[in-house]
Amino acid sequence: MFRRTKAIVGLDIGSSAVKAVELKPAGKTYRVAAFASEPLPTDSIVDGAIIDSTAVADAIKRLFDSNKAFKSKDVCASLSGNAVIVKKITLPVMTETELGESIYWEAEQYIPFDIQDVNLDYQILDPGTGPESRTVAAGINNRGQIAGWSDDGVTSFGYIRDRRGNFTRIEHPDASGTSPLGSGTNITGINDRGEVVGNYAADGTVYGFLRDRRGKFTTIRPPGAAATYLTGINDRGEIVGQSSEVGVEELLVAPPAFLLSKGVYEEITFPGASLTFANGITNGGEIAGSYVDDAGTTHGFLRSKRGDYTSIENPDAEGLGTAIYAINERGDTTGAYVSPVREAQATSQGPRASDAQAMDLLSALAPIG
Repeated sequence: MFRRTKAIVGLDIGSSAVKAVELKPAGKTYRVAAFASEPLPTDSIVDGAIIDSTAVADAIKRLFDSNKAFKSKDVCASLSGNAVIVKKITLPVMTETELGESIYWEAEQYIPFDIQDVNLDYQILDPGTGPESRTVAAGINNRGQIAGWSDDGVTSFGYIRDRRGNFTRIEHPDASGTSPLGSGTNITGINDRGEVVGNYAADGTVYGFLRDRRGKFTTIRPPGAAATYLTGINDRGEIVGQSSEVGVEELLVAPPAFLLSKGVYEEITFPGASLTFANGITNGGEIAGSYVDDAGTTHGFLRSKRGDYTSIENPDAEGLGTAIYAINERGDTTGAYVSPVREAQATSQGPRASDAQAMDLLSALAPIG
């Protein structure tokens, strides 16, 4: 306000009166050009809350109507009290139009009133367009909800985007610090019930979690596991992921895969494989993923509900490496493969591939942050 070159009126709405003062620039300082006060009826404002808004509005009108010394049309006022909430939040990078539509949905998480009963405004502090910012879409359900995470190069947070483009920010309450896989919270899978699975960093390691439709978090941790990384969930609430009894470092090199069904953990290991990654599960219980053989070559696989395994190879890879990242209810899979010319190729809609003889399955483990 004090960088203005024009006059401005300051308005104070007190418990017993409304007061106004007009300031005009005078060289490097300001001078008072006008001042007035108008009393308020008793109990118009009680404990900082406006009880009789009509009486307050009438008093303000009388104040300016009866004091022609006020010339400026610009008025500055402040708000205070328990009903005023100021919150700094971070959202995925989006256009200003998308932000305008999303901010009301986001605000509902922080405002303890009906969003229709409040006056809401926002100011963009940082557009988040720097090279360190990124947003990852990790899963989509049949209702058109997209789940994933966004980060600013320092920490990350999960999100759900509905079909109308509205974002809901998700942060695990225990997320703190960093781990070798990053920091913050991410979301890796979503089912048609709106339940999501993801992972958060804390105490130098990483933990898996389930978040239900009501926003309740449940930590997912196989018995004896020191670190857990979840990758998928179906509509029956069955979850697949990786775990380690040693620590988060083992998740980077030799993570045992598991299935969690009805509270029971089952290890998922492709027969004869040195490494197995479970990346997705259908409502029928089919599991898709990848495994590494003793020669260091990566292959995709499907595991039936009965526990039968089928290896999947992209013929264009010529045995150099195939990985499966996702599966839908029709049994279609997406993934990546390594071509004979050592160029990374994506199969169908596969998001990642590695240029190596044995495909680097760390690309299947999306880092936190």
